[in-house]
Amino acid sequence: MAEVFAGWGRALFKRQYKGLYGNKMIRFGFKETDSGKKIRRTWKPNIVTKGLYSELLDEKVPRVRVATSVLRTIKHRHGGSFDKYLLCTPNRILKWQRAIDMKRRLLDIMWKKARAGQIAAEERKRTEKIRQEASGSSAAPSVGLGTVIEPKT
Repeated sequence: MAEVFAGWGRALFKRQYKGLYGNKMIRFGFKETDSGKKIRRTWKPNIVTKGLYSELLDEKVPRVRVATSVLRTIKHRHGGSFDKYLLCTPNRILKWQRAIDMKRRLLDIMWKKARAGQIAAEERKRTEKIRQEASGSSAAPSVGLGTVIEPKT
């Protein structure tokens, strides 16, 4: 379970090195009964086992221990992309060696694509579109802040 290191006075949560726990740790505290007694207790993170899919690696990572808060983070902050979560999360929070290795592989693939010009061509198209909208030569009306777009009926 949790071990206490003599010098720290804080529990080491070794399971966080075996999955994506998102800095979740075992929390310690007291539960107060109706009679006023304080009882020592622990709160463990909510962990589920789930398979996650990597789009860039084009493979499914089977049986990953993931905190439910990490699943919510992947869904809401990173648009459901496991790859974006790995790339945006620092290694000190990931802690799981397999995830850090996957992150390194993702960075290698992105670097190879950038060198091949695949990402650069898409970026050029995007900047060209922005320049056309800024110069006013585009037929489509630009939408700025505060512009209300009413749905067509």
